[in-house]
Amino acid sequence: MLYYGNDGQLEYDLVLSPGANPSSIRFLVSGADIRLESSGNLALQTSSGIVELRKPTIYQKQKDESRRPINGNFIVHGKEVTLRIEDYEKDKPLIVDPVLSFSTLIGANNSSTVAGVAADDSGDMLITGTTYATNYPTVNAFQSKNSGTTNIFVTKLNPAGDVILYSTYIGGGAFDSASGIAVDSSGSAYVTGTATSGNFPTTPGAFMTSCGEVCNTPFVSKFLSDGSIAFSTYMGGEQFSR
Repeated sequence: MLYYGNDGQLEYDLVLSPGANPSSIRFLVSGADIRLESSGNLALQTSSGIVELRKPTIYQKQKDESRRPINGNFIVHGKEVTLRIEDYEKDKPLIVDPVLSFSTLIGANNSSTVAGVAADDSGDMLITGTTYATNYPTVNAFQSKNSGTTNIFVTKLNPAGDVILYSTYIGGGAFDSASGIAVDSSGSAYVTGTATSGNFPTTPGAFMTSCGEVCNTPFVSKFLSDGSIAFSTYMGGEQFSR
């Protein structure tokens, strides 16, 4: 294993001698939840932020020093990550070159917890979670302030992780929390969680615009790729009313 810096990024190469078994390459992740993105990248969700490992570049050097690309990808087994590598010349060294794309902290003046991470087809990273903070960073926000005790945050970062494309609170006057996020092919984000606020933001014509006298119900909110809200609705039933 060879570590080095390249264009401001931490890189390491795994160099396998001729005849070595690529299945012996494996690493264990601790202190983070692992998500294998559709792009082939690994998103490692920690309590302090997101670490992304790009899909590895795999190649073999030819006699003229050119690189012959080899197909392969990460495979996740719980907390363990291995590699699947397609046909290659076993009598030549094999180089596996993953890249740590970015690692960033995001938060504010009080506890903030990440509940879900997703990536769109452009490589933009979307994060949702729950925060007590009153100064969580907002950009092009649907809701610029924490309206209660805990609100949900939704943040979209560019592929390099150095620019916030949009970042917003969503929530009402009580305790609202996020549990997950997903992204469709158009870049729209779907956030779900639990609302205990009777004034949780809902949109006109939504499936359920109120949650009864005692509110403790799921919600679903859809954000378009620019951060504007498409719809937001409660998803509970009469059991949440007195």
